[in-house]
Amino acid sequence: RDIIRPPQGQINELIDRFQVASWLGSTAATWSAGMCKKISLLLAFLGRPALITLDEPLVTLDHIGVTALFGLIRERHQRDGTGFILSSHQSLVDAHLPDTHSLRVVNGAISLI
Repeated sequence: RDIIRPPQGQINELIDRFQVASWLGSTAATWSAGMCKKISLLLAFLGRPALITLDEPLVTLDHIGVTALFGLIRERHQRDGTGFILSSHQSLVDAHLPDTHSLRVVNGAISLI
C-alpha cells in the first residue's frame, strides 16, 4: 500500500506556525500536555481534509498555539472550504470565530447561537 505524504512545505509551515521545531528529535515522553496538544493539532491539519473535528482544542494550549489554531481554521475554511466541528467549554471559540455557526448544548437541549 502506498503511503500518501503531505508536501514537506506544508509540514514545515505547520512546524513554524505552532513553533515546535526545537522539539524535533526529542521523545514524546518528555513533552508537556501543551506540547502534545500542538503536535496533535499539527497532525489534524496535514493534507487537505474536507472536515476537521477538534475536541476541546484549547485545553493546555498557550497563546502561540491558540493564535496558530484560530488562524489556521480561518485560512483553511476560506482557502479550501474545510469544515470544522469544535467542541469546547470555553467561550473563547465564539470570540475568535465570530462568523461561524455555533450550537450550545445545555441540559441536553441544543440551541443555535
